[in-house]
Amino acid sequence: MENENPIINPANEIMPPAFTPAPVPTPTPLPEKPKYTFNKNHLFLGVAVLAVVITGILLLGKAGLLDLGSDFSMKSSQAVAEEALKYINENVIVKGKTAVLVSATEESGVIKMSIKVDENADDIYVTRDGKIIFLQEVKVPAK
Repeated sequence: MENENPIINPANEIMPPAFTPAPVPTPTPLPEKPKYTFNKNHLFLGVAVLAVVITGILLLGKAGLLDLGSDFSMKSSQAVAEEALKYINENVIVKGKTAVLVSATEESGVIKMSIKVDENADDIYVTRDGKIIFLQEVKVPAK
C-alpha cells in the first residue's frame, strides 16, 4: 500500500486531477422574426392620410391662415392694386394731389394698373405680391 492515493504517481509527483470540461449548454434558438407582407390596406391608408394632409395645407394657405408664399394665398388683382395705390398716394404723389385707380388687370404675371392724377392717365405695374412697383414695361420680341 505504498501508493493508495490516485493523485500521486509512483514517482511521488503530484499530478493535477484529470480535466473534464463542463458540459456546454446548447444555445436556445432565437424566435423567428416575422416577415413583412405587403398589405393593400396599408397602402390605401397611407395615400388617404397624405391626401388629407395636403388638402389641409392648401386650404389653410388659400384662407390666408398659413403663409406659403404668393402662389397659395393670392389676393385679387383689385386688392393688390388698391394697396399699391394707397402706397403711391402716401409716398410718391406730391402733397395736394391724389391718384385714382381707373382699372386693374393681370398681364403676364404682373398687375397692370391704370391710374389718373388730375387729368393725366398712366399705367403702373405691380407684382402679384405687391412688393415691387414699376412704371414702364419692356416688351420682349417673340422669337
